[in-house]
Amino acid sequence: MFYKQLLKLTLTCTLAIACFPISADNQIKRKMYNPWEAEIGYSQVVIAGNNVYLSGIASNKPTMEEQVREIYSLIENTLRENDLGMENIVKQVIYTTDIEAFKKLGNVRKEKFTNNQYPSSTLVEVRRLYSPRHLVEIEVIAFSDKT
Repeated sequence: MFYKQLLKLTLTCTLAIACFPISADNQIKRKMYNPWEAEIGYSQVVIAGNNVYLSGIASNKPTMEEQVREIYSLIENTLRENDLGMENIVKQVIYTTDIEAFKKLGNVRKEKFTNNQYPSSTLVEVRRLYSPRHLVEIEVIAFSDKT
């Protein structure tokens, strides 16, 4: 019995390694877009294998709706610069200083995703974001099927 389980485990591990090879193409790439990224110590975009991580993006527009619209446009542009689109987003985390106000903007979010292809999503209310003017900050993870 023990040997059958060991053989099954060995075959499973061998298949896992064969299905997910590690190559030089899977190196981590970091991209900075703004001067303050180096000052603060982060990269706006990190590409690790097929995963693309966008750091939280915020806006200084006066209203929450304007901020959300601008943030999604910035996300869309950043993805496009990396040969991706909104359909590649698999996960988003949204931080807001007013969760009730943000809930009313569901239609604004939905405008950016076609055919009901919404990403996994988490919505979190926080006391404050980086700047007191920021009402919303959104970070996303996208998946690239280009190898």
